[in-house]
Amino acid sequence: ATHAALLLAQGAGRLIRTTTDRGVVAVLDARLATARYGGFLKASLPPMWATTDPDVVRKALKRLSEMASS
Repeated sequence: ATHAALLLAQGAGRLIRTTTDRGVVAVLDARLATARYGGFLKASLPPMWATTDPDVVRKALKRLSEMASS
């Protein structure tokens, strides 16, 4: 779990490097919410809002796309 947490944190860090960067880190593995080690993995991530609602993610991606095309 420690190695997985490190890789997850590094992956998120490559997407979001500064406070002005925007993006979505999607973890599509239900074990993050259900497995005993899920909390440990989530705690390794930098601070960001979380959701399990696909519509919220779609709307966020749409806003990001609109910002990029402006």
